[in-house]
Amino acid sequence: ALIFSRKLNVRSFLIHAPKLNLVQNAQGQWNYSTLANSTSAASAPSAGAPPGFTVGKFTLDDGDVAIRHLASGKTTEYTKLSLEASGVSLTSSIPYQFSASVPGGGTVDMKGTFGPVVQQFELTPMNSAFNVKNFDVAATGFSDPGSPLKGLLDVSANLKSDGARTDVDASITGNKMCLAAGCMPSQKPIAIHLNASY
Repeated sequence: ALIFSRKLNVRSFLIHAPKLNLVQNAQGQWNYSTLANSTSAASAPSAGAPPGFTVGKFTLDDGDVAIRHLASGKTTEYTKLSLEASGVSLTSSIPYQFSASVPGGGTVDMKGTFGPVVQQFELTPMNSAFNVKNFDVAATGFSDPGSPLKGLLDVSANLKSDGARTDVDASITGNKMCLAAGCMPSQKPIAIHLNASY
């Protein structure tokens, strides 16, 4: 197909045990913050690129992400990252499943569809359902290490976007929440139901 119709068809592609390091320096800048700018020229399709590129099955398993804050010396790890997608193509809707273990013993599970990919990436259609269990707010690694926010979150949400409109329907439960410096964790759970369109 590559020779006669300029299409590249890959039956399967596996990435096993990848490790990613996200680092924030003392000034608050992340090591990935300029990635989009530095790769914009390289990511433009070349004139000789095949117009069709498909992957029958894409799998990423046993991934690990480490988040490091140089100012505080704190490191947070997300482990057992798993992603599986089928019929991967820039011109079609791609079904996928994702799961991970988060700091503090929680879990994240997500499944849905993504694509077809458009030039303005944020306008790409997607439909996702995800569930988060026992997510430790203080241990995310993305928030300020000095933040007073603490507690465990359970989230069940559905997100749908056609590229122009995004609808979100989510139920959030917070346990042992602490929202201000020096506070005692709440003995009662906090429940929020969110329904929004953008």
